[in-house]
Amino acid sequence: MGTEQQAKRQSGTRRRFFSLVTAAFVTLGAGIAFFTVPPSAHADPIEQCTATTGAVVAVDFGPFGGKVERGCDTTPTTGFELLRTGGFTTVGTVHDGDGFICRIGNGSFNSGTQYPTPDKEECVLTPQATAYWSYWIASPGQKNWTYSPLGAMARTPKPGDVDAWVFGGTGIGGTSGKPTFSPDDVRAGGGSVPDPTVPTAPPNAPAGSVDVPAATGWLTGKLTEGERVVDDGATVPNHLFTTEAVYALAGADPKSPVAKKAADFLAAPAQTDAYAYPAGKDGIPDATAAARLALVAEATGKDPRAFGGHDLLGDLVKYVCPRDIGDGETIDGCFTKGDFRTTGQSDAQAMAVIALLNGGVTPPADAVNRLTGLQCEDGGFTSILIRSGGWCDSDAASTGLITLALKRAGGHDAAVQKARGYLKKSQLPTGAWPSAAYMTTGSPASTAWAAQALRALGDGPFADAGVSWLSRHQLSKGGFGFEEDDTEPRLFPTAPVVVAGAKSDLVALTTKKTEPPTVPPAGDGPDLKKGVAFLTHTSRLIQGRFYESAPGTGFADYGM
Repeated sequence: MGTEQQAKRQSGTRRRFFSLVTAAFVTLGAGIAFFTVPPSAHADPIEQCTATTGAVVAVDFGPFGGKVERGCDTTPTTGFELLRTGGFTTVGTVHDGDGFICRIGNGSFNSGTQYPTPDKEECVLTPQATAYWSYWIASPGQKNWTYSPLGAMARTPKPGDVDAWVFGGTGIGGTSGKPTFSPDDVRAGGGSVPDPTVPTAPPNAPAGSVDVPAATGWLTGKLTEGERVVDDGATVPNHLFTTEAVYALAGADPKSPVAKKAADFLAAPAQTDAYAYPAGKDGIPDATAAARLALVAEATGKDPRAFGGHDLLGDLVKYVCPRDIGDGETIDGCFTKGDFRTTGQSDAQAMAVIALLNGGVTPPADAVNRLTGLQCEDGGFTSILIRSGGWCDSDAASTGLITLALKRAGGHDAAVQKARGYLKKSQLPTGAWPSAAYMTTGSPASTAWAAQALRALGDGPFADAGVSWLSRHQLSKGGFGFEEDDTEPRLFPTAPVVVAGAKSDLVALTTKKTEPPTVPPAGDGPDLKKGVAFLTHTSRLIQGRFYESAPGTGFADYGM
């Protein structure tokens, strides 16, 4: 779809008029019938497309729970034919015909189901600009996407070109709504172009491990009556720090009685209301607090849908922002579509996504896609919920947490791989990660989050180098400071370090654990007994990995 049509759509031009404009390029090669258009032939093998031969098309099924699927056409004639020959099926609209792509499917995803499904979009008239397949292009050598000024039937891809189709909303002329992956991520040659600046080996750091018992002992000592954190000079509990303590203690020991006691304290209705429902029991929840409490429940075996008298997960989903600020009537607590209301930081957005997924609830696609919109050009993520095109400043802590969330959500492989490269490139020679890009010294919290994410991605040696640095900066009392030269331990950085030291991460910590069977099934044959013994042993091995779990989040300059 071209910029002229998009501008008319954004300015409120009636659908029928816009459909007539769109139909002008439909006549370039399509009938007006409403048909599912199958691929014209088997897709050319992706390796047959090169930088000088053929073109690649990529379709992002992330909003529907899938991933980016690619196709190749060695002799493309139009963008439409590239899509079809690349292995995708399409549906047009009744009014505009096949040329206006309304649905797309691929046999590699969900048995070829075309999206959006008919219950979401009838494909009779032109879809709204907030939910349609937008068309993006990139020529050889281009690092960024361009919103196509031509319709797919009017554009002729050149050798080495790459096309992308993304479902969602766009601004006029493609000022927003770009693909979350770069052209290089899906170019010809069988995949993304390797970044030569990404290290292939970690810093040469000596072996070292965090003294987890010492760290958890220090954390336990920070709990008043063994159940809550109270700041010096205060009389009321610090709920956020108490959640951090729970994550760390449960990460070190999933059956920690101290973690469970603190969770019981937070689950008391009076405490849940005070922390997560400041507007009243029946008011809009503080999404940051609700997400944190849901993770506390999941880390300690409680039900996040019945915690402190509230369905935390249901409330998170209920109050996802339906539109951007300025787009219609203002909604209190909403800034951008997909935000969890009242959140202002990316860590809270990521934690809410993790809490929903680990609680068995599919988060709204806009909420997950909101995270991908926080990725900066260098592959890292920012800690602030910026709008598209806003100033983007990456940091390792935010990148680690958001990467964990996107990996758990699935369907965002390109964004995850870019973040992986950023974390490897930003690791200091000491093995640490700085709290900000301009820093040259390490931060325990940033190092902990980066190590959690890289270990989850299979980059154990890089994570080990980070843990080695952490082991050399553990203070005598057992805790960790904000920066490498701090001499006073603080709770906030110590909590994620415990999780990284336990070789786990926040997602693993809050994933439901299945106890291995303790009673063998009926039967006493020798083969059956051997099978039971093998399965029980295997279950314990798997269980052991699940039990190396992880703590919380947040990246403000807190004083503990």
